[in-house]
Amino acid sequence: MRPLILFAAVLWLQGFLAEEGARLSLERCPDGEGGAPSAVHGLQLHSSGSAASLEASWGDAPGEKDSYQLLLYHRGSQTQAHNISVSPDILSYNLGNLLPGAIYVLEVTTWSGGLQAKTSIHQCTDDHSRVRLAQLEGKPHSDYINASFIPGYTHPREYIATQGPLKKILEYFWRLVWEQQVHTIVMLTVGMENGRVLCEPYWPACTTPVTLGRITIHLLAEEPGEEWTEKEFRLQHDAQHKQRRVRQLQFTTWPDHSVPEGPGSLLTFVELVREQVRATQGTGPILVHCRAGVGRTGTFVALLRLLQQLEEEQVVDVFNAAYALRLHRPFMIQIPSQYIFLHSCILSRILQGPFGTSETGPISVANFAQACAKRAANANAGFLKEYELLLQAIKNEADSSSPPPGYEQDSTVSWGPLGRDHVVLMGPVGPEELWELVWEHGAHVLAALSLPDTQEGESGTERLVQRLQFLRQEHGHELSATYLLPFLAAVGPCCFRGRSRKPGTLLSYCSKGAAQLGTFLAVEQLLQQAGTEQTVDVFKAALQQSQACALMIPTLEQYIYLYDCLNSALVDGLP
Repeated sequence: MRPLILFAAVLWLQGFLAEEGARLSLERCPDGEGGAPSAVHGLQLHSSGSAASLEASWGDAPGEKDSYQLLLYHRGSQTQAHNISVSPDILSYNLGNLLPGAIYVLEVTTWSGGLQAKTSIHQCTDDHSRVRLAQLEGKPHSDYINASFIPGYTHPREYIATQGPLKKILEYFWRLVWEQQVHTIVMLTVGMENGRVLCEPYWPACTTPVTLGRITIHLLAEEPGEEWTEKEFRLQHDAQHKQRRVRQLQFTTWPDHSVPEGPGSLLTFVELVREQVRATQGTGPILVHCRAGVGRTGTFVALLRLLQQLEEEQVVDVFNAAYALRLHRPFMIQIPSQYIFLHSCILSRILQGPFGTSETGPISVANFAQACAKRAANANAGFLKEYELLLQAIKNEADSSSPPPGYEQDSTVSWGPLGRDHVVLMGPVGPEELWELVWEHGAHVLAALSLPDTQEGESGTERLVQRLQFLRQEHGHELSATYLLPFLAAVGPCCFRGRSRKPGTLLSYCSKGAAQLGTFLAVEQLLQQAGTEQTVDVFKAALQQSQACALMIPTLEQYIYLYDCLNSALVDGLP
């Protein structure tokens, strides 16, 4: 019966919104996509207050004229809705009997000069939820952009849904980002699909900045992937003399008017977005857009809301989530397949396992002490649940892949945001073998957590290697944060060499006590992350080191110690 119930819910949703849909107002996009009309002056479109009508008005056309010709037709079917002639003393007209959500083209032509202005009209937001821009001096309609405030699970204006900007409204788009203090942009479309432009690239193509209005956009970083791309921008406002950083996450495998191939990649992308939002210290809404800002945008926003509801309440209400979105923006979740796909995503998330009791994503540095206290409450209940998830993740990884030969003795990994190679060496080793490994891996810094088993001799090679010896290690005990943190502070600068200041290879060595070495590696990685990203992800760091070497799987006490040690460092102002 479940498929039948779901289908009935889809039909109910469609029927309700067709009959009781949000009041329709229409968007003005002169010259086909945006800008001021060149032929008929002051062409404007206003909602007349009814569900499916539009008030068109215009100013005098230049030169002599006998009348105006108004042609309104459906852009898809080319079916005419209005084709009338009005006298030159009438400068407005009510266009009624329009289909909610349909896209129309309005052409206004003067008979005398053949001058015309063409306007593409889309459905847009109700006045109660639309985002108003600050009106520019001398431009009475410069407060308009096709964008809506959308409520989230915890805040009535958690999201902004908007259309993908085209050329002539790029300035308005960045005004929206700046004025609403947006720090995260989620883009769910590609720029062009099947030869059709869906969205203009509104960011610089290279490091050369672009200025739109009073806002200059700098592209700081771009990380392309198979299914999504991450970008970071710096915005500068020349009038306010302020700057701000904005992150854009673009999902590139979701076709227009359709759904992704499966829920897996989208759920992973959702978690990436949530991590970014948690790491952002700004308080502005999340801006989400696709092409029209309704179908894919509505599905994505609903998924974010529902996942949070699932975690907080262990229940979901898909229908009411869709209904709430449509009260604020027409046609959110545009087609039945998107509504059904939303259910598939939620089901897939439920089948993944535990939720709602532990957060394992990045934690903002500013909120780290609070996060530690929350996990420590009720006899470390939060730590215990998170540690169980860690063990399950390690087991799943071990079941899906076999470890490489010798991985328990020597492994090389690219560790941390600085991207340097970090060679890990455990177990008893003689001086000759130790220095051979130093040479083989090109190490420039040797960090020793235990005293050598034998006296080390001179190496015959010619390379400057700095050795730092940690003298406070006690076998069977955790590395004391009092001594470990200053030691790490000394190791970091030694890894940068030469005029280029590029990070060199670090070789960390411990003859016994793999757990202590694991603590050293994890804390070193987390301090790097805190310094460069202002967030830390203890769960991910522990998982990475466990994947690199099975001997470094932490105990629960060692896992809690990672949090305590890092908290001490952040309280002391490190890194």
